[in-house]
Amino acid sequence: MAVYMTVIVIAGFWPTYFGHYLLGQELKESGLVEVSGKTHIHTFVFMSWMVLLLSQTFFAAQNNIKKHVRIGRYGIGVGVLVVVFGLAMAFFRAEAVVYLEIATWSEIFPFKFFLDDPFVLIFEFAILLGLGVYYRTKPAAHKRFMLFATIAIMTAAASRLHYIFGPWRLEIVIASVVIPIWVYDLYKEKKIHSATLIGTGIVSIYIIRAYLL
Repeated sequence: MAVYMTVIVIAGFWPTYFGHYLLGQELKESGLVEVSGKTHIHTFVFMSWMVLLLSQTFFAAQNNIKKHVRIGRYGIGVGVLVVVFGLAMAFFRAEAVVYLEIATWSEIFPFKFFLDDPFVLIFEFAILLGLGVYYRTKPAAHKRFMLFATIAIMTAAASRLHYIFGPWRLEIVIASVVIPIWVYDLYKEKKIHSATLIGTGIVSIYIIRAYLL
């Protein structure tokens, strides 16, 4: 799952970031926020989380729990940076809207800002990260909350996969990561774990909001 979600993140941002910087491909329009130094920092922080997820999954699978716990302490700091830089990007996006005269600050704040994609996804991530840290001594809940936290921020990449999945890209990608967790629970636990139910509910906020708005 960790490998799959990392692939989704790279694929989602391939046309607007990774393709250009890794293979020199033409950089496509990246939306309201232009690629700049702050975008590179944002990318570094978020990809650090994906690398952390991959390494922590590997150490847990190898039953190297001591290293998993030791790195996990630093992982909390990486998670906090994801929240900080995610909120910063949400602000930069709002700033770009005002600069392009799409809307004024008074029209954006408070409701449009807090209902915009970046803030909602970071809000979901922050809650799930907090739950993951709180339940760090209970592996079954911990690993599920960390997976769902990653799903929350991966959604930004999933929403850009129209060139692969078309208009239903978000629903397809989210289903492709959530359904296997449910299947695993039913196979392994013979029931849906409470962390899976909570995680599914939280990551569903983004999709429900998209349909309502």
